[in-house]
This record gives sequence, structure tokens and C-alpha cells, in this order.
Amino acid sequence: MEPELPGGVWKDTYSHHLLGLGRFLEKNKTSMQAENFVYLAGMIARWLDKDYKEDTETFIMEDPEEMDHVVRRHSPFIGQNAPVVTISRLNAEFLTITIAQKEKSVFRQFELKTPKKFFGIASTYSYQAGNKNLAEIFRFFSMKINPITEVLGSYLDSLDGKLPEHSPITEGLWDKFGKSLNSRNKRKEYNEKMGIEEEIVDRDSEVEVNKLIRGLFSGN
Repeated sequence: MEPELPGGVWKDTYSHHLLGLGRFLEKNKTSMQAENFVYLAGMIARWLDKDYKEDTETFIMEDPEEMDHVVRRHSPFIGQNAPVVTISRLNAEFLTITIAQKEKSVFRQFELKTPKKFFGIASTYSYQAGNKNLAEIFRFFSMKINPITEVLGSYLDSLDGKLPEHSPITEGLWDKFGKSLNSRNKRKEYNEKMGIEEEIVDRDSEVEVNKLIRGLFSGN
């Protein structure tokens, strides 16, 4: 029987998972770069949101080989909102979350080959579309799918059906938030220099950590 997991609208629960996951990683002495850690927290919040899962059901493939058809139909002129990026990302996240919730078995290594491949596809086509930051995140998830799934499964087990508390925010977490902000500012400067419009970035995956931190204790 799978453990009960906390639900809620992901935009409301995201900050809880951001802080809860951060504390969990610190407690278990697990290192993860700021952008990857923030993305993982958002991924958890989204897939524990029942409405989000229902809204994305039509994009989830019953047969992984269907992805080959999506790749063949890809047009390089569509840009960052290309179906191949969205579909590969959604399926990679869905499979990773699903596998992480299962009891570990000898088949896990085999099962993880599919989300590993899908994150790799999302990374490749994000690079081609000019979204280097998101491409690097997807590449990290593809290369580190095994330890990420281990961390994810342990974190979900630790929730015990409850959302993590907003506080305390440790010094290590503040440092991690700062690194994420610095990385985002550098990316914005690079995009402006290269003439890349931030409006084309996938807002579902974009991290606005500075806004989040300001709102953590505002009561909103």
C-alpha cells in the first residue's frame, strides 16, 4: 500500500516542498545545485496536485515508443514551446514520481531507463531552442536519475501525509536560495545580450525564487 501523500494546489504547496526538501537534503547530507533542487521541489508540488495530474493525463504515453513518433514530427522552428519538449518533460517527471513511490525492486534499474531517456530528449531540444538553463537541469536529471529517484522516494516517505512546515529556514537554505538568484540574474543578462526573450520560457518550469522568498511570510 502506497503511503498517503499531501495534496493541494501546487502553486500553494510549492514553497512548503521547497523548504521541506531543502531541510531533508541538508539532514541527509545530500548535495544538489540550487537550480536542480528548486526544480525538483516544483516537480514534487506539481505531481502531488490532483488537478495538475488530471490536466496532464492526455500527454502521458501508455507506450514509451510513442515518443519516437513525437521526435520525428518535431519542427525546429517552433522553439521552446515545442510539443517534444513539453511531452518528454511531462512523461519523464510522471515516470520518475511513479517509480519513486514504488517499493524498490530488482526491476528499478530497467524501469528508470525510460525517464532517463525522456529527460535526455527534453534536454536536447531545450538546448536547440536556446533554453540552456532548463536544458542543463534536464541533463542533470537524465544523468542522475537513479540517486534522484532514491532521494525522491525517501522524501515522499518522510512526509507522512503532511506538508512540510515553512520554518525554520536554515543558513544553508538561504545560501542555496542566493545561488539560485545569482544564477537567474546571470541567465537574464545572457538572454538580453543574445536577444533571447524570456517570455518564451516555459513558465511551468521557471523558478521565481526571489518572489517566493518575499511571499513566504507575508501570509498570502
